[in-house]
Amino acid sequence: MKLTSYDIIRRPVITEKTMAQMANRQYTFMVTCRCKQVNDKESSRRSFWS
Repeated sequence: MKLTSYDIIRRPVITEKTMAQMANRQYTFMVTCRCKQVNDKESSRRSFWS
């Protein structure tokens, strides 16, 4: 089964720490455990910076 970007990224993680990281353009997401780190990075780029 081919996973799409929306299948890999579940939701953003919103905490005090991640909100501070967002000021430096670092984002945190919950992802599915069925993919590799390379897929995670590519999915986030496609979903949010296209």
